[in-house]
Amino acid sequence: MYTKESKNTNEIYVLSQEKVFVGPTAVVREKMLIDGAESLVTTAKIANNASIDIFYDTELARKGIQTEPGSLLIDQQTTAQRLENNRAAGFRPEEYIADIPGPLLAAPGNHFGWQQEAFLIQDGHPILLANDKDKITGSYSALLQKEGKWQVVTLHLENGEINEEDYKKLRGVTVGFNGPPIIASGELVPVSDIIDDPRIKADPRNLFDFAAGKEVPPTFFQDIRKQMPSSHHALDRMTRVQPSSVVARTLVPESETEREPFERLQGTIQRSNLTHLRMDIQGRDYRLGIFGKLPEQKMPLMGYGRNRNGELIMVAVDGRQEASAGVSISQLARLMKGKGAEDAILTCGGGDVAVLAKINDQVRVLNHPANKDADSSNVTRRVPNVVVIR
Repeated sequence: MYTKESKNTNEIYVLSQEKVFVGPTAVVREKMLIDGAESLVTTAKIANNASIDIFYDTELARKGIQTEPGSLLIDQQTTAQRLENNRAAGFRPEEYIADIPGPLLAAPGNHFGWQQEAFLIQDGHPILLANDKDKITGSYSALLQKEGKWQVVTLHLENGEINEEDYKKLRGVTVGFNGPPIIASGELVPVSDIIDDPRIKADPRNLFDFAAGKEVPPTFFQDIRKQMPSSHHALDRMTRVQPSSVVARTLVPESETEREPFERLQGTIQRSNLTHLRMDIQGRDYRLGIFGKLPEQKMPLMGYGRNRNGELIMVAVDGRQEASAGVSISQLARLMKGKGAEDAILTCGGGDVAVLAKINDQVRVLNHPANKDADSSNVTRRVPNVVVIR
Protein backbone atom coordinates (compact mmCIF):
# COMPACT_ATOMS: atom_id res chain seq x y z
CA MET A 1 0.00 0.00 0.00
CA TYR A 2 2.70 2.47 0.99
CA THR A 3 4.85 2.95 -2.12
CA LYS A 4 6.59 6.17 -3.09
CA GLU A 5 5.82 5.52 -6.76
CA SER A 6 2.06 5.51 -6.23
CA LYS A 7 0.30 8.65 -7.52
CA ASN A 8 -3.32 7.58 -7.07
CA THR A 9 -5.15 10.14 -4.92
CA ASN A 10 -7.15 7.31 -3.34
CA GLU A 11 -4.07 5.67 -1.90
CA ILE A 12 -1.72 6.09 1.03
CA TYR A 13 2.05 6.23 0.69
CA VAL A 14 5.13 7.46 2.51
CA LEU A 15 6.97 10.64 1.51
CA SER A 16 9.59 10.63 4.27
CA GLN A 17 10.33 8.74 7.47
CA GLU A 18 12.38 8.97 10.67
CA LYS A 19 12.68 6.72 13.71
CA VAL A 20 13.07 7.54 17.38
CA PHE A 21 13.88 4.78 19.87
CA VAL A 22 12.22 5.08 23.27
CA GLY A 23 13.83 2.26 25.19
CA PRO A 24 13.21 -0.85 23.06
CA THR A 25 10.24 0.73 21.25
CA ALA A 26 10.75 2.23 17.79
CA VAL A 27 8.50 5.22 17.17
CA VAL A 28 8.16 5.99 13.46
CA ARG A 29 7.43 9.54 12.37
CA GLU A 30 6.27 9.77 8.74
CA LYS A 31 5.10 12.34 6.26
CA MET A 32 2.41 10.54 4.29
CA LEU A 33 0.17 11.33 1.35
CA ILE A 34 -3.30 10.16 2.31
CA ASP A 35 -5.82 10.35 -0.53
CA GLY A 36 -3.94 13.27 -2.07
CA ALA A 37 -3.37 15.29 1.13
CA GLU A 38 -0.19 15.36 3.21
CA SER A 39 -0.33 14.44 6.89
CA LEU A 40 2.20 13.72 9.62
CA VAL A 41 1.76 10.30 11.22
CA THR A 42 3.33 8.92 14.40
CA THR A 43 3.27 5.13 14.84
CA ALA A 44 4.52 2.79 17.54
CA LYS A 45 4.34 -1.00 17.66
CA ILE A 46 4.68 -2.15 21.24
CA ALA A 47 6.31 -5.49 22.08
CA ASN A 48 4.30 -7.90 24.22
CA ASN A 49 6.90 -7.78 27.00
CA ALA A 50 6.46 -4.02 27.49
CA SER A 51 5.00 -2.70 30.74
CA ILE A 52 1.81 -0.71 30.07
CA ASP A 53 -0.18 1.35 32.57
CA ILE A 54 -3.02 3.87 32.39
CA PHE A 55 -3.04 6.93 34.62
CA TYR A 56 -6.13 9.13 34.97
CA ASP A 57 -7.59 12.08 36.86
CA THR A 58 -8.86 10.22 39.92
CA GLU A 59 -10.73 13.18 41.41
CA LEU A 60 -12.57 13.70 38.13
CA ALA A 61 -13.56 10.03 38.04
CA ARG A 62 -14.65 10.05 41.68
CA LYS A 63 -16.76 13.22 41.49
CA GLY A 64 -18.02 12.78 37.94
CA ILE A 65 -18.47 15.28 35.14
CA GLN A 66 -21.11 17.85 34.34
CA THR A 67 -22.22 17.32 30.76
CA GLU A 68 -23.43 19.80 28.18
CA PRO A 69 -27.23 19.97 27.85
CA GLY A 70 -28.55 16.95 25.95
CA SER A 71 -25.04 15.55 25.47
CA LEU A 72 -22.68 12.91 26.88
CA LEU A 73 -19.76 15.34 26.51
CA ILE A 74 -18.14 17.16 29.42
CA ASP A 75 -18.94 20.80 30.12
CA GLN A 76 -15.48 21.95 31.14
CA GLN A 77 -16.52 25.12 32.95
CA THR A 78 -19.21 23.62 35.18
CA THR A 79 -17.17 20.46 35.81
CA ALA A 80 -14.32 22.59 37.16
CA GLN A 81 -16.69 23.84 39.85
CA ARG A 82 -16.91 20.26 41.17
CA LEU A 83 -13.15 19.92 41.54
CA GLU A 84 -10.90 21.15 44.32
CA ASN A 85 -10.00 24.83 43.95
CA ASN A 86 -12.15 24.97 40.81
CA ARG A 87 -9.28 23.50 38.81
CA ALA A 88 -9.67 22.48 35.20
CA ALA A 89 -10.39 18.80 34.54
CA GLY A 90 -7.53 16.53 33.53
CA PHE A 91 -3.79 17.15 33.43
CA ARG A 92 -1.23 17.68 30.70
CA PRO A 93 0.55 14.44 29.73
CA GLU A 94 3.80 15.83 31.13
CA GLU A 95 2.16 16.11 34.55
CA TYR A 96 1.02 12.48 34.55
CA ILE A 97 4.54 11.22 33.84
CA ALA A 98 6.51 13.75 35.91
CA ASP A 99 7.40 11.25 38.66
CA ILE A 100 7.69 8.16 36.47
CA PRO A 101 11.28 7.27 35.51
CA GLY A 102 12.05 6.83 31.82
CA PRO A 103 12.61 5.69 29.26
CA LEU A 104 8.90 5.70 28.49
CA LEU A 105 6.37 6.53 25.83
CA ALA A 106 3.11 8.29 26.74
CA ALA A 107 -0.04 9.24 24.85
CA PRO A 108 -3.69 9.94 25.70
CA GLY A 109 -5.99 6.94 25.91
CA ASN A 110 -9.74 6.97 25.33
CA HIS A 111 -12.41 9.52 26.28
CA PHE A 112 -12.76 8.31 29.89
CA GLY A 113 -13.15 11.56 31.82
CA TRP A 114 -14.31 13.56 28.81
CA GLN A 115 -17.68 11.89 28.37
CA GLN A 116 -20.12 9.44 29.85
CA GLU A 117 -20.07 5.78 28.73
CA ALA A 118 -16.28 5.70 28.42
CA PHE A 119 -14.42 3.47 30.83
CA LEU A 120 -11.06 1.91 31.67
CA ILE A 121 -10.14 -1.60 32.79
CA GLN A 122 -7.50 -2.11 35.47
CA ASP A 123 -6.58 -5.46 37.00
CA GLY A 124 -9.71 -7.11 35.64
CA HIS A 125 -12.19 -4.50 36.89
CA PRO A 126 -13.95 -1.63 35.10
CA ILE A 127 -13.20 1.94 36.22
CA LEU A 128 -16.31 4.10 35.74
CA LEU A 129 -17.08 7.78 36.14
CA ALA A 130 -19.35 8.59 39.07
CA ASN A 131 -21.97 9.52 36.43
CA ASP A 132 -21.98 5.97 35.04
CA LYS A 133 -21.99 3.93 38.25
CA ASP A 134 -25.27 2.03 38.60
CA LYS A 135 -26.37 3.55 35.27
CA ILE A 136 -24.26 2.69 32.22
CA THR A 137 -26.05 0.10 30.07
CA GLY A 138 -25.09 -1.21 26.66
CA SER A 139 -22.58 -3.21 24.60
CA TYR A 140 -19.08 -1.80 24.20
CA SER A 141 -15.96 -2.78 22.25
CA ALA A 142 -12.87 -2.78 24.46
CA LEU A 143 -9.17 -3.25 23.75
CA LEU A 144 -7.58 -5.32 26.52
CA GLN A 145 -4.14 -6.59 27.48
CA LYS A 146 -4.32 -10.15 28.79
CA GLU A 147 -1.31 -12.33 29.56
CA GLY A 148 0.90 -9.87 27.69
CA LYS A 149 -1.15 -9.88 24.47
CA TRP A 150 -3.85 -7.52 23.25
CA GLN A 151 -7.34 -8.44 22.12
CA VAL A 152 -10.64 -6.72 21.37
CA VAL A 153 -13.78 -8.03 23.06
CA THR A 154 -17.37 -6.93 23.46
CA LEU A 155 -18.46 -6.20 27.02
CA HIS A 156 -22.09 -5.96 28.09
CA LEU A 157 -22.95 -3.66 30.97
CA GLU A 158 -26.29 -3.20 32.69
CA ASN A 159 -26.75 -0.54 35.34
CA GLY A 160 -23.00 -0.21 35.67
CA GLU A 161 -22.36 -3.93 36.11
CA ILE A 162 -20.67 -6.37 33.72
CA ASN A 163 -22.52 -9.65 33.50
CA GLU A 164 -20.93 -12.78 34.94
CA GLU A 165 -20.11 -14.29 31.55
CA ASP A 166 -18.27 -11.17 30.42
CA TYR A 167 -16.38 -10.91 33.69
CA LYS A 168 -14.67 -14.14 32.65
CA LYS A 169 -13.20 -12.19 29.71
CA LEU A 170 -11.57 -9.83 32.21
CA ARG A 171 -9.75 -12.51 34.20
CA GLY A 172 -6.04 -11.86 33.83
CA VAL A 173 -6.58 -8.49 32.11
CA THR A 174 -4.07 -5.88 33.28
CA VAL A 175 -5.25 -2.77 31.40
CA GLY A 176 -7.80 -1.84 28.77
CA PHE A 177 -10.25 0.78 27.54
CA ASN A 178 -13.32 0.99 25.35
CA GLY A 179 -13.91 2.86 22.11
CA PRO A 180 -15.75 2.60 18.79
CA PRO A 181 -14.36 -0.21 16.61
CA ILE A 182 -12.87 0.94 13.30
CA ILE A 183 -11.26 -2.41 12.32
CA ALA A 184 -12.71 -5.79 13.30
CA SER A 185 -11.06 -9.12 12.44
CA GLY A 186 -9.05 -7.48 9.67
CA GLU A 187 -12.03 -5.74 8.05
CA LEU A 188 -12.77 -2.01 8.00
CA VAL A 189 -15.86 -1.07 9.99
CA PRO A 190 -18.21 1.25 8.02
CA VAL A 191 -18.81 4.55 9.81
CA SER A 192 -22.54 3.90 9.52
CA ASP A 193 -22.01 0.99 11.95
CA ILE A 194 -20.60 3.18 14.72
CA ILE A 195 -22.91 6.20 14.68
CA ASP A 196 -24.66 4.89 17.79
CA ASP A 197 -21.40 4.55 19.72
CA PRO A 198 -21.26 6.98 22.66
CA ARG A 199 -17.90 8.34 21.39
CA ILE A 200 -19.58 9.47 18.16
CA LYS A 201 -22.86 10.61 19.70
CA ALA A 202 -20.99 12.67 22.28
CA ASP A 203 -19.50 14.83 19.53
CA PRO A 204 -20.58 14.11 15.92
CA ARG A 205 -18.14 16.81 14.75
CA ASN A 206 -15.48 14.08 14.94
CA LEU A 207 -17.29 12.23 12.16
CA PHE A 208 -19.08 14.86 10.07
CA ASP A 209 -17.72 18.04 8.50
CA PHE A 210 -20.62 20.38 9.21
CA ALA A 211 -18.91 23.07 7.10
CA ALA A 212 -18.87 20.67 4.10
CA GLY A 213 -15.36 21.79 3.20
CA LYS A 214 -16.16 25.50 3.04
CA GLU A 215 -14.23 28.27 4.78
CA VAL A 216 -15.88 29.24 8.06
CA PRO A 217 -14.81 31.37 11.05
CA PRO A 218 -13.37 29.54 14.09
CA THR A 219 -16.55 30.24 16.05
CA PHE A 220 -18.58 28.04 13.68
CA PHE A 221 -17.55 24.71 15.19
CA GLN A 222 -18.12 25.95 18.74
CA ASP A 223 -21.53 27.38 17.86
CA ILE A 224 -22.81 24.36 15.95
CA ARG A 225 -21.73 22.10 18.82
CA LYS A 226 -24.75 23.42 20.72
CA GLN A 227 -27.04 21.91 18.07
CA MET A 228 -25.40 18.54 17.53
CA PRO A 229 -27.70 15.76 16.30
CA SER A 230 -28.03 13.04 18.92
CA SER A 231 -30.69 10.61 17.69
CA HIS A 232 -29.92 7.50 15.65
CA HIS A 233 -32.45 8.66 13.03
CA ALA A 234 -30.68 11.97 12.45
CA LEU A 235 -27.16 10.53 12.45
CA ASP A 236 -28.12 7.62 10.20
CA ARG A 237 -29.72 9.85 7.57
CA MET A 238 -26.64 12.07 7.55
CA THR A 239 -24.54 9.11 6.31
CA ARG A 240 -26.79 8.40 3.33
CA VAL A 241 -26.05 9.36 -0.24
CA GLN A 242 -29.55 10.57 -1.07
CA PRO A 243 -30.23 14.16 0.07
CA SER A 244 -32.59 14.43 3.00
CA SER A 245 -33.67 17.08 5.48
CA VAL A 246 -32.88 16.45 9.12
CA VAL A 247 -33.87 18.64 12.02
CA ALA A 248 -30.88 18.14 14.28
CA ARG A 249 -32.21 19.65 17.47
CA THR A 250 -34.62 22.25 18.76
CA LEU A 251 -33.43 24.44 21.63
CA VAL A 252 -35.03 27.28 23.52
CA PRO A 253 -32.32 29.52 25.07
CA GLU A 254 -33.37 31.05 28.37
CA SER A 255 -31.34 34.27 28.20
CA GLU A 256 -29.96 36.79 25.73
CA THR A 257 -26.44 35.46 26.37
CA GLU A 258 -27.55 31.96 25.36
CA ARG A 259 -29.12 33.37 22.19
CA GLU A 260 -25.84 34.78 20.89
CA PRO A 261 -24.28 31.52 19.58
CA PHE A 262 -27.46 30.65 17.69
CA GLU A 263 -27.77 34.05 16.08
CA ARG A 264 -24.04 34.04 15.26
CA LEU A 265 -24.43 30.59 13.69
CA GLN A 266 -27.31 31.84 11.57
CA GLY A 267 -25.11 34.70 10.34
CA THR A 268 -22.23 32.33 9.52
CA ILE A 269 -24.53 30.05 7.53
CA GLN A 270 -25.64 33.00 5.43
CA ARG A 271 -22.24 34.68 4.95
CA SER A 272 -20.36 31.43 4.21
CA ASN A 273 -23.13 30.25 1.88
CA LEU A 274 -23.60 26.97 3.73
CA THR A 275 -26.47 25.79 1.56
CA HIS A 276 -26.57 22.40 3.30
CA LEU A 277 -27.59 24.05 6.59
CA ARG A 278 -30.55 26.19 7.57
CA MET A 279 -31.06 27.82 10.94
CA ASP A 280 -34.65 28.78 11.67
CA ILE A 281 -35.29 31.19 14.53
CA GLN A 282 -38.89 31.83 15.46
CA GLY A 283 -39.15 33.81 18.66
CA ARG A 284 -37.20 31.74 21.19
CA ASP A 285 -37.36 28.51 19.18
CA TYR A 286 -34.17 27.54 17.31
CA ARG A 287 -33.99 24.69 14.79
CA LEU A 288 -31.08 23.55 12.63
CA GLY A 289 -31.87 21.81 9.34
CA ILE A 290 -29.25 19.62 7.63
CA PHE A 291 -29.74 18.77 3.95
CA GLY A 292 -27.97 15.93 2.19
CA LYS A 293 -24.99 13.78 3.08
CA LEU A 294 -22.22 15.53 4.99
CA PRO A 295 -18.59 14.65 4.17
CA GLU A 296 -16.41 13.02 6.81
CA GLN A 297 -14.42 15.38 8.99
CA LYS A 298 -10.63 15.48 8.66
CA MET A 299 -8.90 16.24 11.94
CA PRO A 300 -6.15 15.06 14.30
CA LEU A 301 -7.10 11.53 15.33
CA MET A 302 -5.61 8.69 17.32
CA GLY A 303 -6.30 4.98 17.37
CA TYR A 304 -5.06 1.91 19.22
CA GLY A 305 -5.18 -1.62 17.87
CA ARG A 306 -3.60 -5.06 17.84
CA ASN A 307 -1.80 -7.04 15.16
CA ARG A 308 -1.89 -10.79 14.54
CA ASN A 309 0.77 -11.34 17.18
CA GLY A 310 -1.27 -9.54 19.83
CA GLU A 311 1.11 -6.56 19.86
CA LEU A 312 -0.26 -3.10 20.55
CA ILE A 313 -0.24 -0.64 17.65
CA MET A 314 -0.64 3.07 18.33
CA VAL A 315 -1.21 5.56 15.50
CA ALA A 316 -1.52 9.34 15.91
CA VAL A 317 -2.19 11.68 12.97
CA ASP A 318 -1.57 15.42 13.23
CA GLY A 319 -4.13 17.74 11.69
CA ARG A 320 -5.61 21.25 11.42
CA GLN A 321 -2.18 22.49 10.33
CA GLU A 322 -0.71 23.69 7.07
CA ALA A 323 1.77 20.79 7.03
CA SER A 324 -0.76 18.14 8.10
CA ALA A 325 -4.36 17.94 6.91
CA GLY A 326 -5.48 15.26 9.35
CA VAL A 327 -7.65 12.26 8.56
CA SER A 328 -11.24 11.10 8.69
CA ILE A 329 -12.19 8.13 10.84
CA SER A 330 -12.37 5.97 7.70
CA GLN A 331 -8.89 7.08 6.64
CA LEU A 332 -7.49 6.36 10.10
CA ALA A 333 -8.90 2.84 9.85
CA ARG A 334 -7.30 2.28 6.43
CA LEU A 335 -4.03 3.67 7.70
CA MET A 336 -4.00 1.37 10.73
CA LYS A 337 -4.93 -1.66 8.65
CA GLY A 338 -2.01 -0.90 6.35
CA LYS A 339 0.24 -0.89 9.40
CA GLY A 340 -0.89 -4.36 10.38
CA ALA A 341 -3.82 -3.81 12.73
CA GLU A 342 -6.28 -6.71 12.83
CA ASP A 343 -8.54 -4.91 15.30
CA ALA A 344 -8.57 -1.24 16.26
CA ILE A 345 -10.61 1.34 18.12
CA LEU A 346 -10.86 5.11 17.84
CA THR A 347 -9.62 6.96 20.92
CA CYS A 348 -8.89 10.69 21.16
CA GLY A 349 -9.01 13.52 18.63
CA GLY A 350 -8.34 17.22 18.14
CA GLY A 351 -5.79 18.97 20.33
CA ASP A 352 -5.67 15.98 22.69
CA VAL A 353 -3.61 13.99 20.17
CA ALA A 354 -0.06 13.93 21.52
CA VAL A 355 2.81 11.44 21.70
CA LEU A 356 5.56 12.03 24.26
CA ALA A 357 8.87 10.37 25.00
CA LYS A 358 10.73 10.62 28.30
CA ILE A 359 14.41 9.75 28.05
CA ASN A 360 16.98 10.55 30.75
CA ASP A 361 14.30 12.58 32.56
CA GLN A 362 13.89 14.83 29.52
CA VAL A 363 10.40 14.94 27.99
CA ARG A 364 10.00 15.45 24.26
CA VAL A 365 6.74 15.83 22.36
CA LEU A 366 7.21 13.73 19.22
CA ASN A 367 4.27 15.03 17.21
CA HIS A 368 2.70 18.47 16.66
CA PRO A 369 -0.51 18.79 18.72
CA ALA A 370 -3.18 21.01 17.17
CA ASN A 371 -3.60 23.60 19.89
CA LYS A 372 -4.56 27.00 18.54
CA ASP A 373 -3.42 28.81 21.69
CA ALA A 374 0.00 27.18 21.69
CA ASP A 375 3.13 29.29 21.25
CA SER A 376 4.85 26.46 19.40
CA SER A 377 3.90 23.35 17.46
CA ASN A 378 4.53 20.85 20.25
CA VAL A 379 2.49 22.18 23.18
CA THR A 380 0.09 19.70 24.77
CA ARG A 381 -3.18 20.32 26.55
CA ARG A 382 -5.02 18.71 29.44
CA VAL A 383 -6.28 15.18 28.87
CA PRO A 384 -8.32 12.92 31.17
CA ASN A 385 -5.93 9.93 31.02
CA VAL A 386 -2.70 8.71 29.48
CA VAL A 387 -1.29 5.35 28.41
CA VAL A 388 2.30 4.91 29.62
CA ILE A 389 4.55 2.35 27.92
CA ARG A 390 7.87 1.23 29.42
